[in-house]
Amino acid sequence: MSKKKSVHVVLDTNILHTKSPEFFVNSSLSAAIKRALAHHSLEIKWYLPSVVKAERQHQIMMSAVGLIKPVQIIAKLLDEDFNVSEDKLRGAIERRVARQIKDHELRDVELDPARVDWHEMIRRAVSRQAPFEKAQENEKGFRDALILETFDQLHGRIKPRSDRLLVVMSGDGRLREAIEERFAERHNVLIFSKLGELETSLSALLTNITQEAAEHLVRKAHARFLESGQAGAAIGAIRERFAAALARGPSDRGAASEKGFLINETSFLGRTGARAEFATGISILTEAIRPANPPPPTLPMGSRVTRIGFGDMVETPPDFYGAFERSWEAAQLQ
Repeated sequence: MSKKKSVHVVLDTNILHTKSPEFFVNSSLSAAIKRALAHHSLEIKWYLPSVVKAERQHQIMMSAVGLIKPVQIIAKLLDEDFNVSEDKLRGAIERRVARQIKDHELRDVELDPARVDWHEMIRRAVSRQAPFEKAQENEKGFRDALILETFDQLHGRIKPRSDRLLVVMSGDGRLREAIEERFAERHNVLIFSKLGELETSLSALLTNITQEAAEHLVRKAHARFLESGQAGAAIGAIRERFAAALARGPSDRGAASEKGFLINETSFLGRTGARAEFATGISILTEAIRPANPPPPTLPMGSRVTRIGFGDMVETPPDFYGAFERSWEAAQLQ
């Protein structure tokens, strides 16, 4: 019995990111992780560098802090004490993040500072070499450098080979450039910027075809999806099936209107005999709109009010009405 192949995937913050503060992992990555569980003949492990976890948690905290002021205003109007504070939010976010990390089976990876060549990192920083930005006025790159060092240390522990691949997922071009440079002479290390690329690579491993052949199939399938009218039919089907959801705004009283759609990358899911299966992501973009004649606010008896009028009393969070996105996936066959 042949040994099961394994793939070890390291995630950057931009692969996790979503504007919704209640989610640590965006819906696309969450769905990809769940789909990966179906690959029973392939062991896939997902890694979260400590700096990535801290940065993503900080992003969520900053989004949540921006909602404290509107909540405090509403509390005053209702003569209530909602007991919302930064410390209370921080604790709740830490628990929520821990739960979502466990649900997605993400593995924490700590960086060992004693094994980092800090002199080399300083040299690359002052000379603006990757992963640091080239622009003199932009000091970005330190967190990316820490991810690079974490990836390097994980490489030493995993020791990739033909049946044990190490992958980094990052949307940052300078970080990918630095990894390509450092690992140019080391085999079985893959670098991707999109989830579709990763899924195509995993499916290629399972079906015993080369990465180049899988990418060729993806290009053909994507072109056929666009040119054959299947994309238009899929978008029409989404609009019809999810009409109520697309028209609904982020609140009970709100509504939404469509702004457009996006056809995302196509990925190779596998094949059975001569039949290959692909998936293409489709996003319908909608914009929340305020009700034309919103009902007047109602306050409980005894509320202390000094001024009544629209705009005077209730402050809606600035990003409450704005662009938001709902996504579905349309599967296609070749």
